[in-house]
Amino acid sequence: MPGYAAPEATILRANTPAASRTVAAQDLIRATWQEHGPGFAIVSSFGADSAVLLHLAASVDPRIPVLTLDTEKLFPATHRYRETLTAQLGLTDVRLLKPDAVAIATRDPLGLLFDQDPDACCAIRKVDPLAHALTGFSAWANGRRRDQADTRRGIAAVEQEDGRVKLSPLADWSAEEIEAYRLAHSLPVHPLVEHGYKSIGCMSCTTPVAEGEEARAGRWRGREKIECGLHQASPGVTPLPTPKPSQVSISGSGERVSHFPQAQSSPLLAPERLTDLDALEAQSIFIFREAFARIRPLALLWSLGKDSNVMIWLARKAFLGEIPFPVAHLDTGLEFDEAYAFRDTYAKEWNLNLIADSCPPIEATDPTLPPGARVAARKSLGLAQTVERYGFSGIFAASAAMSRRRGQKSACSARAAGWHLGRARPAAGVLGPVQRRFPARHPYPHPSAAALDRA
Repeated sequence: MPGYAAPEATILRANTPAASRTVAAQDLIRATWQEHGPGFAIVSSFGADSAVLLHLAASVDPRIPVLTLDTEKLFPATHRYRETLTAQLGLTDVRLLKPDAVAIATRDPLGLLFDQDPDACCAIRKVDPLAHALTGFSAWANGRRRDQADTRRGIAAVEQEDGRVKLSPLADWSAEEIEAYRLAHSLPVHPLVEHGYKSIGCMSCTTPVAEGEEARAGRWRGREKIECGLHQASPGVTPLPTPKPSQVSISGSGERVSHFPQAQSSPLLAPERLTDLDALEAQSIFIFREAFARIRPLALLWSLGKDSNVMIWLARKAFLGEIPFPVAHLDTGLEFDEAYAFRDTYAKEWNLNLIADSCPPIEATDPTLPPGARVAARKSLGLAQTVERYGFSGIFAASAAMSRRRGQKSACSARAAGWHLGRARPAAGVLGPVQRRFPARHPYPHPSAAALDRA
């Protein structure tokens, strides 16, 4: 690129001091940018260790294109982290890659393919979008390291894949060196790292890792799968020889560098047995995350009672303390002062996006209804107007769970994640307004309902 004279040779040495590794990684990126120009891109997940590679690239030229996949199932924290890093590093060409809408509608209309066939899910949400985006590039770099997993012990710093140069500038860096570099340059850490996430992908397929586990042990936990498919060899991949202290041709036309010997696989740590409550909590968290990934915009109903307070707590756990959708309180004006104080205190403490809408007056309900039914009808009218006002496409609720536990019949769906069809009992009229407002198949998830089958 203009303003930079490429070095005569880029020297890569194994087991060099950390400072030399930094220079080697920068020189590799710089020489590739010099030779390929706009045909070179960084591919980043904006995950746990992404800041170092992006900082190295930005120090060469912040104009280097950065490709990042939005699978539409990422943690909200990952989106915020991407925005933070982009601004702090001054990156000027970050390109968000999304899956093909037709492919999603055809092959994963319910968003549950990750559970039925995770390889196919990764293919349509990650592999295919990246392959399509890379058609305009002759070289790309990624942040893989040999110490991340047994499957990565043999990666090389320079490879040829599908006719392109593929770089792994951090291949021989250790986790300790990554962290030391991050601290030395005051780079922000991904918000999920402090919660035990060492490798961060989609919400539905990522869990924290235990002490002693490999960084990628939390990906697709419980399955043999630990790679998404972006870096698995294809017919167009050319494996290259063990790196020696020799020249490396960035265009791939000179001496090649091969894979290191494969390390012995270490046995996985035996997972601890989940308690009954742990399993219920995990299922509820799953429902929250999946509904959020599939339905927008959403809101959570907060009655201030114990069931909905549990829902708030589960939602905070699902999204690591930051609920990414509004919490709606339908105010009848009949709560105790202590209830309002409780609501306001914890809405502030937990940084909730609180919507406190007043329900219509009792006069707006059907006067032929019994008094108790008219009170319930006020809440239904209030829910209908809140949905109308804010355009919500789905509502989290605990009401079905309460009804099932008490052995009462209910017009609400009793499934943990069902569809509210607006089939209210005409005599009660409680859900009448909802029936008119919500179309058939309006999503109405109940994350806490699963607990009732064991209550």
